[in-house]
Amino acid sequence: MIRLSYYGFTYRQTPVELRERVVLADDALAARVAPLIGQAGITEVYPLSTCNRTELYIVQLGDGDADGPVRALFAGLAGADVRADRYLERATGLEAARRLLEVAAGLDSMVMGEPQILGQVKEFQDKARRHQLLGTVTERLLQTAIHAGKRAREETEIGQGAVSVSFAAVELARKIFGGFEHKTAALIGVGEMGALCARHLQAHGVHRLYLLNRTFERSVELARELTGIPVPIEELYATLAQSDIVISATAAPGFVIQAGPFRESVAARRREILLVDIAIPRDIEPAVGDLAGVFLYDIDDLEGIVDANRRKREAEVDKVRRLLLDELDAFARWLGSLDVTPTIVALRGKFETIRRRELDGYRNAPPQERELAERVTRAFMNKLLHAPVTRLKELPSESDKLRCSEALNRLFELEHPPADPEAHES
Repeated sequence: MIRLSYYGFTYRQTPVELRERVVLADDALAARVAPLIGQAGITEVYPLSTCNRTELYIVQLGDGDADGPVRALFAGLAGADVRADRYLERATGLEAARRLLEVAAGLDSMVMGEPQILGQVKEFQDKARRHQLLGTVTERLLQTAIHAGKRAREETEIGQGAVSVSFAAVELARKIFGGFEHKTAALIGVGEMGALCARHLQAHGVHRLYLLNRTFERSVELARELTGIPVPIEELYATLAQSDIVISATAAPGFVIQAGPFRESVAARRREILLVDIAIPRDIEPAVGDLAGVFLYDIDDLEGIVDANRRKREAEVDKVRRLLLDELDAFARWLGSLDVTPTIVALRGKFETIRRRELDGYRNAPPQERELAERVTRAFMNKLLHAPVTRLKELPSESDKLRCSEALNRLFELEHPPADPEAHES
């Protein structure tokens, strides 16, 4: 009997202090996750570990109890001073599979529909392969989850529209200018939010990116990462005069960009300039927005955009769930096909269909010939099937039965009736 189980710590129930302790780095995959294979009938493990979750998707053959080994693994990571098991979430069967599909589709993220998680699912698929943790079932589950995640983003709007202030700032600029191909951007403040803006600008193909910060060395560090141009803060207004897009995200107590000096610096410009102020308190004096050819937006403007986009994404959830249900049904049918009995039934059905098709040629034959053809072809079919069916039933291990069942399914293109989801819930 093939059993699929899920164990996980997620942002929904687990405090960040514990999530930090149970992160599955490469050394933990080798030292703690890999030894699960062989315990309690565990044959496959898919681990997934991000800042918001640490999860294990486990395949077992037989009736072993995986709870003990899994809880011991997490207790070792968390430390003796923490009751990790009180936060541990668990699911079995198709509910476990549904968890991974929802994760890949972005439904189980803190930011609904965020795109990074699909890449993280693939990243840990590669890691699990390197550590030889995956097998037939987990590979198929991952294939289904990744396909579902792609469909969710292609066929619905679950990932459309900026839902973070930093991304909204860049999206606003892109919509106003229609693209960044020949545009120069200046980013003031390279803290966490500023760095995110810089990465979004570069990802969208900005032509030139100036990086300014009160501590020049931090601008230099980010410039190395992003191939930007570090600029001393003393050259602020000269840099603004050369820029089409300005995003300011400092923690300064007063206005960093003041109306008077700004007016003088851009007096000779003949093109429009967009300024986006995402700082609290504000970095840009409001009077700057009164100047001709200047578009000024602050964080309240962006929050309105973010809220509208968040509502749009939430409205797509039902569409995504229907799509995931289709993918889950297909996975359930495949999983059901791996059991020996359905495979034997499907194999006999395949041979019987061929036999009946051949007997159609005897429709107009005399009754005695039809009866003889019926008897001979049935006996011939039974003799052909006797050895493979018997050997399949007699295979000593569930893993051998699994591999042979799948081989027969592929070789003979067997079709199975829809699986009963409850058959895989225990």
